Amino acid sequence: MMSNMVYAKDKSISNRWQIVLFGRTGINENLYGLKDNVLTLKKNKCVLVYDNFEALPKKIKMTNGNKVRIVVDKEKSIRTKLKLKSDSFRALKFVPSDEVALDVDEKKGTIKANIEGTFKLKIYEKIDERWKYKKKIKIAIKNKPISLNNDNKIQSEFQKPESIKLYGKVNEFDFLKDEKLEKNKLAEKEENDDFKNIELNEEDVYRIRVNTKTKISDVVFPKNAINKDIKYTTDNKKVVSVDKDGVIKALKAGKATITCTSLYDKKVQTKIHVCICSIDADKNQIVAHRGYSTEAPENSLSAYRLACEYGFYGVECDIYVTKDGKFVCNHNPSMLHMFGVDLEIPNCTYDEIKDINMTNGQNIDKYPNEKIPRVEEYLDIIKQYGKCAVIELKGEMQYEDLVRLYEIIDSYDMNDKIEIISFNVESMVNIRDIYSKKDCKVMPEFYVLSPKPEEVQSSLGDKSTLEWALENDFNIGCYYAVVNKDMVEKLHKKNLKCYIYCIDDYYFAYDTFDEFKIDSLAANTAEIIDL
Repeated sequence: MMSNMVYAKDKSISNRWQIVLFGRTGINENLYGLKDNVLTLKKNKCVLVYDNFEALPKKIKMTNGNKVRIVVDKEKSIRTKLKLKSDSFRALKFVPSDEVALDVDEKKGTIKANIEGTFKLKIYEKIDERWKYKKKIKIAIKNKPISLNNDNKIQSEFQKPESIKLYGKVNEFDFLKDEKLEKNKLAEKEENDDFKNIELNEEDVYRIRVNTKTKISDVVFPKNAINKDIKYTTDNKKVVSVDKDGVIKALKAGKATITCTSLYDKKVQTKIHVCICSIDADKNQIVAHRGYSTEAPENSLSAYRLACEYGFYGVECDIYVTKDGKFVCNHNPSMLHMFGVDLEIPNCTYDEIKDINMTNGQNIDKYPNEKIPRVEEYLDIIKQYGKCAVIELKGEMQYEDLVRLYEIIDSYDMNDKIEIISFNVESMVNIRDIYSKKDCKVMPEFYVLSPKPEEVQSSLGDKSTLEWALENDFNIGCYYAVVNKDMVEKLHKKNLKCYIYCIDDYYFAYDTFDEFKIDSLAANTAEIIDL
């Protein structure tokens, strides 16, 4: 294409700007005459060459009398002739291939060049009240000084684009686990600051969180390419959009392919594949671990209330029974960590501990008067907001204790939104037995918790917790690091569920739902929730 361009042979323009318009079939030097910056063209050639500018022209204005006004700035402009036919114009209409690059104002008769690049411009002539297609020209706009060699010929300092590489910020893109990316590379990107910008390629699939924007950076090779302007397109506009600057907007969950194409040569392109991720608090059953414990002290009424307000599906609490049979919420049997007093809940009456203020926990200064909650206060909040109550039984509870707990929970008439969990297998067997003997239209969900559900336990008759749960029809709750697809599939085959705790990383949480098909998940933060 460079051989088809026409340049004025004058060393004085060697450090000035240039705009070149060239015809569909190319031109040669005997087709034009250049004098005093006025270019006269032969019949039907429709080729324009403008040189000797001190700045890149901003507008090309069509005027009467077959004139084209080249506007450099408010003070400087030149005129040149445009001759499409041997006879005079009638009316002309200009239709650009890219409305972002070329802004055509038909009323004013102006064409504004907005960006560097090579673009097509169709020209129509109005004949007998009808627009007829006459010619297609290419407009190459380059914001680059030209230079001449010793023979006053243009130097070949520009080359055609050959390839495009795309880059993205590592905190905005993530990798699908089943794609070709080594695990040590994932670890490296988390630890190495140099990995903040990563090269994106066609082999991997990149995950982007729904309702977020992500910027792609592009590099066109070779670096002295005549035109580095590119165009982004997507094959699924419902899932993702991409603008002219490479800003990706994730619209809804799904997959799409984004193509980056050179505006100079459409054959030069690259692609990236994206997966838009979404986590729905209700559909995916995201449970607030001990309430919204990263915003308020854990197992406080404020933490429970905040969890409901921030849209969690359910709210988890830990309960112990006091010496006088009251059920209170705290993670440990000792009150030392959260209340600063060395008292064991099972050894105290409720009256002995009810007025002690919390002294520790997230944002404790904002919540100075938090007391130890009773399970009834917790259930009041959960029912008010219509959430799911996830109650973990802690410590040693006698059968009669669990009967009283059943009566408290049953009084709220919300069994369809009750989940009872515990590491204590005996407590789980007993509480389910109590419910089974009652006339319950709906039974709560019962989960046996285990840090290692596939490890053999002597207390379970040399069976693993998973084996025991499958035989006795209990759901399983486990630490996120030990869950696997095979374990979840075994549970699902028996219509049992898998609950995991605790994940606060968005993409890790997404993986457990997408890859392992878990049923619910406990988190300390609402930051992983999209909807």
